Amino acid sequence: MVDEAVMKQYQDRFKRIIQDLPARDSGYYHIDIPFTVAIQKELLLKAGFDEVQIFYKNIKPTGSGAVLTAHGN
Repeated sequence: MVDEAVMKQYQDRFKRIIQDLPARDSGYYHIDIPFTVAIQKELLLKAGFDEVQIFYKNIKPTGSGAVLTAHGN
């Protein structure tokens, strides 16, 4: 997981990659884009988990880590 500035850099890079693809290569691609802890938490809640807690968060430009716990019924 990353901070918002780094996430934006990844998103911009993804857009450039897709834009530069030749038309014949259009299709579905999977490119990992790391998100912020807040967005990861939101996605887990939208996926149906009842509760998401941030157990550990250490977000830095030089390397990041976070542990979230998600609980559902």
